[in-house]
Amino acid sequence: MLQSKTDNPLDGLHLETYVRADADGVASCAAGLLAARCAEAVSRRGVFTLALSGGSTPLTLFRLLRTEAWAARVDWAHTRVFWVDERCVAPDHPASNYGAANQELLAHVPAAEIYPMDGEIDPGESAVAYEELLRQHVPAEQGMPRLDCALLGMGDDGHTASLFPGSPLLFLFGEGKGSGAAMLFLLLAVTGEATCLIFRRDRHIWALEKKKPSDPS
Repeated sequence: MLQSKTDNPLDGLHLETYVRADADGVASCAAGLLAARCAEAVSRRGVFTLALSGGSTPLTLFRLLRTEAWAARVDWAHTRVFWVDERCVAPDHPASNYGAANQELLAHVPAAEIYPMDGEIDPGESAVAYEELLRQHVPAEQGMPRLDCALLGMGDDGHTASLFPGSPLLFLFGEGKGSGAAMLFLLLAVTGEATCLIFRRDRHIWALEKKKPSDPS
């Protein structure tokens, strides 16, 4: 079990790196980080805004979070759930990120509000609708919605949330292609500004937090 910390006082970034022995250890570590961020957000302003990603990476974590022990450690009654990416398919389609999260986690916990992306209408219309939804339900800072936490995986090439290295996409919401289907995804302007980003890959977890000058270290 390894852990390291890196701080950049100039931009308020705080990075912690965790290495665990196996997938169960990674899931337990990520669950602990999520539960702590949830408690902080609910204590501060009464709501926790969480964005989930798709793929197979988060499934072990989802199954852990729905267990009785972990479900009691996350204040689901004050949690609003969003997605960082979604395929343009029906919610019950096997490729749906919402469908996987609902089956493995959300159907088993009392999350207060769940906001999936609409993969069944025109992608452009869905993007506009989800942007408006984010502006309505995610508290804003400096004019932009700021999520409390985003759970993200990482591909072999470093891509995350359907955003690939070198991508010029920096808007609030967009559409693209992935796994043979059109994709909807939050862009860097929103995902990257989350108070805490939790990345997972293999046995590693990186937790990147953005702290204000007044926040304790």
